[in-house]
Amino acid sequence: AQPSEFKDALRFFREIGSWASLGTNRFAVMPGNHDLQFSDDPAAKGKVVEQVNPEYRKAYEAFYNEMFFLAPNEHLSSGRRFLLGKAIPVEIACLNSSTLQQEKDLFQGHGFVGEPQLDDIGKKMNWNREHPARAFRIVALHHHVVPVTYREQAISGHSYSVVLDAEALMRKIVAWKVDLVIHGHMHQPAFVRIAHPVNAGRPSEGLWQFSVAAMGSSGVALAKVGEVLHNTFGTLDFDPSGVKLSVHKVHPTNPSDDPLWEIYVPRGSRV
Repeated sequence: AQPSEFKDALRFFREIGSWASLGTNRFAVMPGNHDLQFSDDPAAKGKVVEQVNPEYRKAYEAFYNEMFFLAPNEHLSSGRRFLLGKAIPVEIACLNSSTLQQEKDLFQGHGFVGEPQLDDIGKKMNWNREHPARAFRIVALHHHVVPVTYREQAISGHSYSVVLDAEALMRKIVAWKVDLVIHGHMHQPAFVRIAHPVNAGRPSEGLWQFSVAAMGSSGVALAKVGEVLHNTFGTLDFDPSGVKLSVHKVHPTNPSDDPLWEIYVPRGSRV
């Protein structure tokens, strides 16, 4: 969460924009668990911080402002609407899941989104209303909404990967008729399709089926990647019925265009 690191990130985006001929309005970002400073002395592991204070957000806010020529909102969340080829509309809500506290003996806090942020996203994206011709809707965040790691160790005080308010987020995803959730965090690509009750208190009223994809990590040290054993990145290729999700490996000496795996993700549906 240092200013020098955000300068590297900004240069990375600008280089991509240059060779791909993309303006900054074609990018979307959200903070991860290493992007917000939780303490003025991160080396003091026992110092408890209850939330990310404004002074510890400054480096990310400065990066966002320089990237988009716009100050981020209070939640550090954002949204994008794209009209792709063949007139396919896609809407992406980028959530900040790194808002909570540092526990004793840890540097980073648990993943948490929070009701105020969810309410704000629903309102600003206009997802609280039914739309007959609905765009393909994506929620993107850093932390997991379902388990991805094969087996997590039970360590006292450990910060686990799934957001603390995963069920609250799930209910919003259902209410908003989201088609796909994408995230990173634990460096392991994965995919699952979920059928969640439309009414949590009455499952017999029907289910909303949507997909969740972990995209892995494109720049983590190889010693920390998951069982995939590679850094990865993903591509989304849309058509009117859904999207083809492809996950590719990033390799320092042996890059390949062949995907590690790909899967067709249909639109969300009521079942």
